[in-house]
Amino acid sequence: MASGHMPNAVNTPWAKFFDPTNNFAFVDAQTAAKVFADAKVDVSGPVITTCGSGVTAAILGFMIERAGNPDWKLYDGSWHEWGQREDTPKRSAAAPKA
Repeated sequence: MASGHMPNAVNTPWAKFFDPTNNFAFVDAQTAAKVFADAKVDVSGPVITTCGSGVTAAILGFMIERAGNPDWKLYDGSWHEWGQREDTPKRSAAAPKA
């Protein structure tokens, strides 16, 4: 599998959406919106979530919806599928965002 990331992907770690005082609770809607804003993720329009295998991307989708946007999709193949395909564009981990 190739290393790197999908073009225009923005890394937003799912762990940031858990309440640091209670690791079994998600953050509230305002905090979720701030996490996305701090990562420079525009969640006001259509969003596609992805991760390594498609599992933790569900947390991102839930948080996008919690922040007020129901217009999101989860790419369930995620990097596991994308990184193995010869016909998909890839950006190296060290390359700046395009």
